[in-house]
Amino acid sequence: MHNLDINLLSEPVSRWLIHCNHFFKESRFCTQLIGKFRRLYLVNFRKGYVRKQLKRRKGECHQCGLCCTFLFTCPFLNRLGLCLIYGRCRPNVCKAFPIDQRDINEIRLCGGECGYSFDEEPLEDKKEIKKEA
Repeated sequence: MHNLDINLLSEPVSRWLIHCNHFFKESRFCTQLIGKFRRLYLVNFRKGYVRKQLKRRKGECHQCGLCCTFLFTCPFLNRLGLCLIYGRCRPNVCKAFPIDQRDINEIRLCGGECGYSFDEEPLEDKKEIKKEA
């Protein structure tokens, strides 16, 4: 049997983990991938949270199409960057965007400015969200 000194692995593994952590924090691809899955989960399984957030949401959509190009370009986006199904049969994920401040931060990360904003969350709502999770 071959004995492997675990101490020899610790430094390269540590460096690799630090690199991965930096990659996930700084990568637009990873941020957008996580954001897509997060929104899909929230819209389908945390409907109460989404309803609360939509009540707190202020402003209006600028229809810039930036949120429609996260990770991949939506097939319903035309050459001018306008949604072909905006007023008809948009998916719930699209209707609910942005769900919370994280989504607005994601737009900013891509160099955009969302037309929506959120009221500051009351302290009791923060406690309630933690209890739901």
